[in-house]
Amino acid sequence: SRPSLGRIIRITRDKFPLPTLGPVLLEIAQELLHGRGFVLIRGMPVTRWSKWETAAAYYGMGTYIGEAVSQNAKGHLLGHVKDIGGDPNDPKTRIYTTSLAQPYHVDSCDIVGLLCLQQAREGGHSNVASSSTVYNEVLRRRPDLAAVLLEDFYHD
Repeated sequence: SRPSLGRIIRITRDKFPLPTLGPVLLEIAQELLHGRGFVLIRGMPVTRWSKWETAAAYYGMGTYIGEAVSQNAKGHLLGHVKDIGGDPNDPKTRIYTTSLAQPYHVDSCDIVGLLCLQQAREGGHSNVASSSTVYNEVLRRRPDLAAVLLEDFYHD
């Protein structure tokens, strides 16, 4: 039988030993939290692995970087940014399920990971901005405005 996603989310750092890569991933976590705020890792052999093996490896590596949290109302810990024909005019549609480009946005977590399984025929480019770096630059250039960034921000 095919391994279930439920088995993937039970992966812990203790159950996923990475004696060589693990320490590197722990350093990456520090760079993400206290350094420039993003890293690029290349070379995961996603074409050699099944989708389940790829998801398990990605999730297992993530246990060295942080704790998985859901990013949608369905509670998914792993999601796919893929055009599956979502209606961009439907307010319940997540934009990542359509062919539209995603504007800059904020995910409600400290660290976001993306894994490219297959290069898009067109588009598919990613841009990143570190909110910590933005704050530090505002603090450096316009300290009078920095406090505004720490105020509550309401959104729906």
